[in-house]
Amino acid sequence: MLPVRAGGGRGLPATARRRTDGPSASSDPKRYACRGSSPASKSVAVESPQAVPVTSPSLSSSLEVLILSISEDVKKGFANSEVNQGEIREVCAILERKIDGVMERTQALEEAMGGMKEELAQHKGEIDTLKGSEQALKNRVEHLENYSRRNNLKLLKVPEGIEGNDLKAFVVSLIKSAVDLEETE
Repeated sequence: MLPVRAGGGRGLPATARRRTDGPSASSDPKRYACRGSSPASKSVAVESPQAVPVTSPSLSSSLEVLILSISEDVKKGFANSEVNQGEIREVCAILERKIDGVMERTQALEEAMGGMKEELAQHKGEIDTLKGSEQALKNRVEHLENYSRRNNLKLLKVPEGIEGNDLKAFVVSLIKSAVDLEETE
């Protein structure tokens, strides 16, 4: 038998007499130190200057209950971790499907954008060609307008439309009347 500190009833201190069914029993390792014994040991040693030998079958059963409780907690933890792993796998599968969808859409958009870039380059070339044609046509119109003005006379104070069908005869008669010239043949 191992020595145990003398104290309240049954030769155990008040803290040692408490039932240790929960996980808090192992929270203070200095209070209950088992020396080289298995969980089913009948003797317990508590560090103390005054020691009294004690045998406790209830302490052994308390340790067994504590061990069973801890093993149940570990089993529950494993079960919870397996459930959590299953949920994580489901979420990962959902995310993979969503990422695949996004990748497909991105690839389709990139292909469409590539086609649009080609069309844009083609349109820019056409615009440049049309601008060149427009400038050439403007230059030609200006040239034709200038050329057509060279042989034209503008007569002031002569109403339009009185010349009739023979413009040349009308102009000659108008100038003769304005200058008072006689006709010579």
